[in-house]
Amino acid sequence: MASVYLPWSGGQLFLGSLVNKGRAKEYALAAKTSDGPTGAAIGWFNHYYEAPEGLRSAVNSLAQRIALFPAVGLNETKTAWSYPNPPPSACCQRIRRGFRSS
Repeated sequence: MASVYLPWSGGQLFLGSLVNKGRAKEYALAAKTSDGPTGAAIGWFNHYYEAPEGLRSAVNSLAQRIALFPAVGLNETKTAWSYPNPPPSACCQRIRRGFRSS
């Protein structure tokens, strides 16, 4: 059985908004691990696959669907989704500016 270890993996700042603050603190502060099915049930990731073939099939299917859309639309969608979840570097820049507006 594989384990998923989340603390310090890059997304701690957003865990509370993904699940809830209590559960996020429980896993992050206690360095708890979870197996694949539990991680999917909690919401750490979208899907869990028992075998590599299932994952490969799902990825190929998703890639084929995404390839149907114009690149400009995909880029605009990714940009829009990045706004509420800025990269850590953007957060650091904002802190350095003292939360002044851009």
